[in-house]
Amino acid sequence: LDILPSGELLVTAPEQKGVWMVDTQNSNQAQFVILEGSHKPESVSAVMQQQSIRLGVFDDETGQYTASTLNTDSRPLQRITSSMQAVTAYAETIPVNAYGDAADDPAIWINFADSGTSRVLGSNKKQGLLQYDLQGQLLKEFNVGRVNNVDVRYGMEFNGKRVDIATASNRSTKSISVFTIEPKTGVLSYLSDIKTDIDDVYGLCMYQNAEQYYVFINGTDGHYQQYLLKPNGDDISGLLVREFSAPSQPEGCVVDDQNQQLYYGEEAVGVWQVSAEPIDAPSKLIIKTNDTFVADVEGLGIYRYKGQRFLFASSQGNDSYGVFALDDKNKHLGSFKIDMDITTRVDGASETDGLAITSYPLGAQLPQGLLVVQDGRNRLPTAPQNFKLVDGLQLQGLLQSWLEKL
Repeated sequence: LDILPSGELLVTAPEQKGVWMVDTQNSNQAQFVILEGSHKPESVSAVMQQQSIRLGVFDDETGQYTASTLNTDSRPLQRITSSMQAVTAYAETIPVNAYGDAADDPAIWINFADSGTSRVLGSNKKQGLLQYDLQGQLLKEFNVGRVNNVDVRYGMEFNGKRVDIATASNRSTKSISVFTIEPKTGVLSYLSDIKTDIDDVYGLCMYQNAEQYYVFINGTDGHYQQYLLKPNGDDISGLLVREFSAPSQPEGCVVDDQNQQLYYGEEAVGVWQVSAEPIDAPSKLIIKTNDTFVADVEGLGIYRYKGQRFLFASSQGNDSYGVFALDDKNKHLGSFKIDMDITTRVDGASETDGLAITSYPLGAQLPQGLLVVQDGRNRLPTAPQNFKLVDGLQLQGLLQSWLEKL
């Protein structure tokens, strides 16, 4: 992107083969310029001339640099408006230490003793697991392998004390990597790996029923396994208690512990629901992709508002997030995007893989909770992938506006 002396912001749109011209004083008046002959314009720079704008464009698909001239008095503009609502992120994590498709899935660990010091966990699927504070600063990293998805549960009795547990799918070792979290300080420690027989481990989520702690892990071939975590001295092992399959490739999943339900995404199709208990039970397709909620279906999370449950799901194909009322026949309430915030210089989010969400108050700054999403194209400035943090107050505003229309 680039900024013109007039104050207009230029932002490339690679998939649309053009560039947005944004009036920073009135972002609703954004206009779109088609760059004829381009394939995937990845970056742009501009020079203002007397009656024209000279653009330099790098095309990511061809690897070529090209130049284009726009006449300022007759620019080929077409106004594009979107009915999809948008929120912005208040902060972002520092970029992961790897280029390409690296960051993937976050989890939120709540410090119930001091919720303002809660933490965000994030996977770097080229390196390991990362721990951040609520402002996105990196606190610790564990280079344990190609960690894909991560989840958290609380209060396991282990080695004579209570600890919180994080688990992650590890593609390097075809295993479940297990971490302990000290409940009052948030100190994260790597413990060990639980081997699986899944060829290409992928998605993961956890389920807690009283003193029983489970991990669901899936493979790219659709195979799901459920493991019961078993503390054993100074280690934790896993007992395979259940297997089933999705029709095609899954990844994201989330468990509603209170209602003992597992929700898992089938990337090309939609969202399935099945009992989280280790019993033989059929899955039910409860949400199908449509013109707004499009494939790939990726990260899933549950947010509670006014006594109701709402499933948030990343719709990777159109850079948006679908919201569904689980207590009202899984109705699609609406979808939203995460846009850039010019004032804070935090860019939006696109091509999101994993997400995590909570309505639990996280200190005075986040009384309505938090949404964390992976950003597939980190901009402002261009950098490796990272995670965006959205104040739950904005989410409640969206939910309230949708509920009032019912």
